[in-house]
Amino acid sequence: MTMKRTIKSEDVTSLAVTTEGNQQEVVADVYTPLWRKPYAEQLQHKETSASLEDLLKIEDDLREYFCRGSGSATGLTSLYLHVSNTTHKCRHKDPYRLVFGAPHIEESCAHNKFRILPDTSFPFNREAEELVISAVQKTAGIDESTNLLHLGSGSGVQSLALARHVRRVVCLESSAAAVDDLEFNLQLNDITNVAVQDGPLHQPQDLPLRHKIAAS
Repeated sequence: MTMKRTIKSEDVTSLAVTTEGNQQEVVADVYTPLWRKPYAEQLQHKETSASLEDLLKIEDDLREYFCRGSGSATGLTSLYLHVSNTTHKCRHKDPYRLVFGAPHIEESCAHNKFRILPDTSFPFNREAEELVISAVQKTAGIDESTNLLHLGSGSGVQSLALARHVRRVVCLESSAAAVDDLEFNLQLNDITNVAVQDGPLHQPQDLPLRHKIAAS
């Protein structure tokens, strides 16, 4: 946007004095050049602009390499890019950017299908996981009258498998991303006897569904 009238420094001062509240801040942001801002804010603005440009360039390079370059030999079907200033991954705080391909892939375990996203919790060794599920079923002696409470259910690999052999499963999970995955996987496999509750694992007594568990 190009301004036809030249704004002088005294104009900025008079505008800032005669306006009130939030309007004063808006006027200052609009008319104050970048070089008049504190040095720390200048650096932040420049770093942000450069980061966005670099990010788009990286995405273009990745697409070129994996789709048309030598990386195409890998047969990669989906690629995400995640940029974060922390080592903790969170799709809600720092969203993943889909560079190319399908938004998710699908895996199976214990006769159920699961949506897999970049930060989805899913066992690397499916055969071992199925053995664990079978051992839990036999050791716990669960049957069609059992009400099962699963703390830290993740994406639901164990919960969904055991749900086919019990009356009801209540899953308590502290990760919002895992809750999203679990609810999606329940619909994907048409399982209706599993209730999902997000909350802290160290406070199971605060579970809103506890009275339903006791009554069922």
